[in-house]
Amino acid sequence: VGSHLCSGYSIDGTVSIIDPLASSDPVLIQAWPLQLNPTTQQILPITKRQVYGIDSDKPVATVKCDPISNERFHFSFPNLPAGNYSLFSFVDLTHRGVLTFERPEVPLGWFHTLPTCVGGSSSTLCTTPLELGPFKPTITADFTLRRTHPFKLAEGQVIKAANGALTKMRGFNVMHLWGTPYQRGYAHGYLAAAQIRDWWEFYILEELAQSRLAHYDDLVIPSLMRYLTLSPEFLDEVRGMVDGMQASGASTYSDLVGRRMKAEDVIAINAYIDFNYLGLGPLPNATLSLNAQARLRAEALGQRPWLARAPSSGSGAATRPGGPPSPGGTVDGEVDV
Repeated sequence: VGSHLCSGYSIDGTVSIIDPLASSDPVLIQAWPLQLNPTTQQILPITKRQVYGIDSDKPVATVKCDPISNERFHFSFPNLPAGNYSLFSFVDLTHRGVLTFERPEVPLGWFHTLPTCVGGSSSTLCTTPLELGPFKPTITADFTLRRTHPFKLAEGQVIKAANGALTKMRGFNVMHLWGTPYQRGYAHGYLAAAQIRDWWEFYILEELAQSRLAHYDDLVIPSLMRYLTLSPEFLDEVRGMVDGMQASGASTYSDLVGRRMKAEDVIAINAYIDFNYLGLGPLPNATLSLNAQARLRAEALGQRPWLARAPSSGSGAATRPGGPPSPGGTVDGEVDV
């Protein structure tokens, strides 16, 4: 591991780990060269296939970070050629120098200063390009790694809560809930608090909100809430889930928005499909017209009131609380029934 290049440009900075693992595994950081679209000359983002080593592309350099503390590390790329770069970092839990799917709890992250990021979709990372050259020979880049919290139940083990239980059955995590909507939600939040926060941070905030993250509370959430029609029973279950998460002792705070999770965030998890319907997600939107999207956002900002729209047939579980559960739901924070 190390840089083998000779040139006059450099990138250095620090990597901080949120909720680090109790281990001394090395922290690696990769400098990925970014290519240009030959037609538009726009910078092309790095892909998830690249950072997982599925494609043949390789980073131009990989270095091992120097520990400053258990949570903070320093890195330096002293000899990079001129060009545009993305930085990607992870804790090397397997000691093989590559990121793998074997350890889902691996802390990882990439440098971005939203909203100025390139990419961000189901196949690319939303990273901020770092341009090295004669006019910018040195760049400092500090960023954060975060990790997921997979369930660690042994086969047949049962974790109980009031009105709920979580067990591992034939290799699958199975949650059983009963009682009133609030009681079911409370047990769900209590048993899966860390996993629900993971879904919120990694998918809703980083994958869907992305460049709109700075306006998540004042634009994205108000737009979504004005669009949805929610039953009292569903809202009771959501409130119970948030209360259960807080009672569990697990952290519900996210540095991405500077606060703890609240009911609207759980609703956003359930309505992730509606993000793209409203044009709030990273994917191109062809379902709701641009004029309708603009009117909806204007209403959310209090600029122009208009009648709230009823949910579409393609909406997420939040808009159909009385319908059948979706396959694979429940444990990720969705309230499907």
